[in-house]
This record gives sequence, structure tokens and C-alpha cells, in this order.
Amino acid sequence: MNDTVASDDIRGRAFHDKLPTTWIVQVSATEEIVFAVLAVIGNLLFVCLVILKKEIRTFGNALLVNLSFTDIFAAVLVSVPSAVSFFLRRWIFGQTFCAIHFVLHSLLFGVSLWSTAFIAVDRYIYVVHNHLYRKTATRLTTTAFVLGSWLFPILTRMYIEEFRFPVDAFRYSPYTLRCTGSTRQQPLSAALNVYLPSVVVIACYILIVNFVSRSRNRVQAHASDQTGPNRQEIRMLVVIFAVFLLILLAYVPFQLILTISQSKNIRPPVDAMIALYPCMHLGGFLNPLLYGVNNRRFKKAYAELFTVIFAKCSTKPVNPTPPTDQNIVIDMEAGDNQG
Repeated sequence: MNDTVASDDIRGRAFHDKLPTTWIVQVSATEEIVFAVLAVIGNLLFVCLVILKKEIRTFGNALLVNLSFTDIFAAVLVSVPSAVSFFLRRWIFGQTFCAIHFVLHSLLFGVSLWSTAFIAVDRYIYVVHNHLYRKTATRLTTTAFVLGSWLFPILTRMYIEEFRFPVDAFRYSPYTLRCTGSTRQQPLSAALNVYLPSVVVIACYILIVNFVSRSRNRVQAHASDQTGPNRQEIRMLVVIFAVFLLILLAYVPFQLILTISQSKNIRPPVDAMIALYPCMHLGGFLNPLLYGVNNRRFKKAYAELFTVIFAKCSTKPVNPTPPTDQNIVIDMEAGDNQG
């Protein structure tokens, strides 16, 4: 394959009626760049806060750091090359990275979803089985969760490729404007790395909401005043609702359309696939907001950091006062007094 595949001839007669609409491609490419920049900045800031602030350096937050690194890798190695190929309508990064890009996209997407699933399991144990949390929130459990979030997608990918990595099997497609590979066992990959972790996340958060609701009903049954939900409950519900929307509206639609199209052996609608592609990377910059800003300790750490940055940026440098005869006299008198 030529390093700048998708020449005018390739993009011509054979694909003329199937190429994506130009303005949809341009909008999607712009979204990819914006999401990538915000993801890198937001997740690096998140990781720095965890490293610098001892009070938020917990086992549970280690899972969030793992998610942040995954989102950074996806932004730099997946979103940026995809945006470039969208803008140029050709692949300029060579055959080898074409294969790597395709594998990284499915791999990091699966790692991100499995990381989200293990975070949901961690939150479920913390809220519903709080008496067990100190026993489960250990270095061993956290390591197992982090390794599991990577091993599931890696082993699935290796099984699909039959434990080989044939670089020549991957091609840039002027139809999808992305590098594509074999669709063999694609439904299996979607089931294990998209639908299964999504079900885990949704199930855990439904159980959390149900537990909080039942606990609150028991408390109110013995209370004289019927108060509404407190701030902590509201923050938790906001996070849960946002994660639901992120999974249902961003992650699942692209993969669902792809799976249905492949099962029927038809091409998926090109414009829909191009438009939905950036949505899968939406969580890259939303995750630090969802899990960080709605946490009191993270919110405090963010406020302190931005206060310091703002103070340094707003402080004007003071020009040194040139020496005068009066200053020299004062300095001499000070020296005499010290003597």
C-alpha cells in the first residue's frame, strides 16, 4: 500500500456514490481535534493532581488514573491520526502504523470501557457493601482491576488475529476514511469489549441507585420531616446519569450499527459512521469532569491549583527601583547602625 493511499483514481468512479459527505467529514475531523486537545489537557491535569495531592492518592483513584492514561493514549495515537486522515482524505502515516492504528482503536476503546466497568464495581462495593470496602480496596485488588482492564481487550484482539499481526492485512478505506482490518470475529469483540462492560456499568449503578433509594426511604420512615436528597446524593446521581448517557449515546450506537451491518453483510451507512466516530472519544475529556469535579476532594484540589495559576498569571512583575542618592544614604545609615 502506498503511504499516501486513496488517490484520485481510488476515490473516483468505484466509490463516487459511497463517499461520505464533505461537511460531515470536516465537522467530525474538527470534533476529533477538539476532543483530543481537551482530553490530553484534562487528563494530564487529573493525573498531576493525584500525584501531587496525598489526600486523593487512594486505591480507588488509581483506577481513575488508569482511565486517564488510556484516554491520553487514545487522544494522541487514535484521534489525532484519524482527524488528519479525515481532513486530507488519505492516510499519510504508512502501512505499519495503519495496522497499529486499527488495533489501537479497538484495544484502547475496550480498555476505556473495562476501566469504567471496574470503577463502577469499586463504587458499588463502596456504597452498597461499605463494611467490605476496606478489605477489597487493597493494592492487590487495584492491580487486578487495572490488569484486567487491559488483559480482556488484549487477549480478545490476539484471539481475533489468531495470535498473529499481519501488517499487510490492514488497508486504508476511502469509504470510512480510516484504516480497516479483518471483520472476522468482530461480533465477539463487540460483545466482550463493548456490550459486556457496558452492562456491568449499568447494572452496578442501577444497584447503587436502588440501594440509596431504599436506605433513604427507611430513614424517612422514622423521620418527622421529609427532606429532599442531600448534595452528596445529588452529585452521585449526576455522575451516574452522565455515565448512562455517555454509554448509551456515545459508545454503543457506533458499535451497534457496525455489528448489525456486518451480521447482514452490508456496508454501514457511511455518513452515520463518520458522524458517530468522534462520539466514541467523547469520554476522553468528559471522564476527568465526571469523576473529578463531582468529588469534593478533587474539586478542592482543582480550586487550589487554578487559584495558584491565576495568582501567578495576574501578578505583574515589579520593575526594580533605580538607586538614588537618598537610597544610598539610607543603606549607609543602616550599615552604620548594624556596625
